[in-house]
Amino acid sequence: MLLCLVFLHAVIGNLTGFTGVAGMMAGRGLPIAPLLLAAAVALMAVGSVLLISGVRVRLGAILLLVADLQKAG
Repeated sequence: MLLCLVFLHAVIGNLTGFTGVAGMMAGRGLPIAPLLLAAAVALMAVGSVLLISGVRVRLGAILLLVADLQKAG
């Protein structure tokens, strides 16, 4: 559960500094960085909520894994 707080903190950080994070991702060669970042933020938010609520825990963990891999690019 505490790990989800790390992801929720990342969601807030990514939303407040969206253009900067998208620019950094684009600088690493990702052509559609804003779209990928938006998808990663959505996956992190939904995955965290699923894990914290205890509903569909495996799906939540998979969403967090995919979001982390997607953002790492």
